[in-house]
Amino acid sequence: MKIGIDIDGVVADISNSIKEFFNINPEKIKDYDLTKQGITQEKLIEFLNPQTYKNMEPIKDAAESIKEISKYHQIYFISARNQYKEVKEHTIQWLQNNGFQFDKVYCGEDKKKVVQKEGIEFIIEDNPSEIKRLSQITRVIIFTQTWNTNIGYLKNTTRAIEWGEIKRYLCPNEKEQ
Repeated sequence: MKIGIDIDGVVADISNSIKEFFNINPEKIKDYDLTKQGITQEKLIEFLNPQTYKNMEPIKDAAESIKEISKYHQIYFISARNQYKEVKEHTIQWLQNNGFQFDKVYCGEDKKKVVQKEGIEFIIEDNPSEIKRLSQITRVIIFTQTWNTNIGYLKNTTRAIEWGEIKRYLCPNEKEQ
């Protein structure tokens, strides 16, 4: 099976980066659109730079869980990152440096088109608008973040709070444990 995985907020801890850069408590972020928190577009552009991406910490248990999942499924990282020319190269380097297994990486391409082109059967996502779009064409695991807790039931979705849940859901040998 082909598994799509978003990066920021799913495997890369963007919450702590937001906290450090903007001095905002991540628990207070209730909308994916940070401009609704009073952050200007200029500040967002300043935030989304190579250093921010390079310094993000991986989300707890993400790399280990994906390593196990990759024994059974193909892994496709699909990110909206497109802020500068070398973003894909830097993203691949970050994934490798943090021990992530993957078959392919997409950056800045329309996620729905990638999912359709590659035949992705599950995608793990945290962005509410992408969750709604993608659940129309494939199964979505909603990786719980404060900005997506208001999403009610959607067809083709399930919710996970941490990577151990996702591993148990996608790995046949983990279900009994």
